[in-house]
Amino acid sequence: MMHPIDAATRILPVAGLAALLGVTLATTGCPSDGNAEARPGGVVAMTAEAESETPPAGATTVVLILDTSGSMAEAVGGSSKIDIAKDVLVNEFLPLLSDEAYVGLYVFDDDDGRLLVPVRKTTTTVREGWLQREVAMAGVDEVSVGGGTPIVSSLDLVRGDIEGYPGDRVVILITDGEESYYTETDVKKRIDYNTEAKIDTFVIGYELGEEGRYLERKLGLDKRYFQANGGRDGLLRALESVLEAIEK
Repeated sequence: MMHPIDAATRILPVAGLAALLGVTLATTGCPSDGNAEARPGGVVAMTAEAESETPPAGATTVVLILDTSGSMAEAVGGSSKIDIAKDVLVNEFLPLLSDEAYVGLYVFDDDDGRLLVPVRKTTTTVREGWLQREVAMAGVDEVSVGGGTPIVSSLDLVRGDIEGYPGDRVVILITDGEESYYTETDVKKRIDYNTEAKIDTFVIGYELGEEGRYLERKLGLDKRYFQANGGRDGLLRALESVLEAIEK
């Protein structure tokens, strides 16, 4: 498998990498010029017309499914779970993805999954001044929470979108709750469907506790299921463990 993280990138201090990239994440302005008023309506809306890219043979595609259900507004250590997730994904995870990797972002949308940022190479210029990596970072920063936890529908949507891609395909689901609309058996079947399609599925149980035990049994603790307890540090450790597992 092609390494999804650049070895050279690992020597950089993780904190503040978004700043090194020149991304203004508190606004929806252009990362290259810092003009917060230049492109109103948000980065996702700005790049909506840009199509996904089909990765070449040998590429690694990493798709994030981020839980944006209402429970993600709950606080852990003084910050909401969604704000912690945004911080870790934007400042720690996405900046470390290899320039050769392909990345996409999906979120929960009440009772269904929703494509937020189509799959493209991290260094693709999606629009003048915006690389795909930066679009994904800003897309994470723009999400809001509400609704249920449609794990089954989200996994179905992602599989339908990427199962025809060549190369290695990795799905990382970050969730803090149980499936709202289907059974645990239905969730496990979707993981099996991914396995049959040669799509690697990793699940991070984000302050999930006992509700995630069936996923732990299905995927194996610290193999393809990782617990993220303890707020930011726990989520960061879980994501680092996923990346290490992908690189093996």
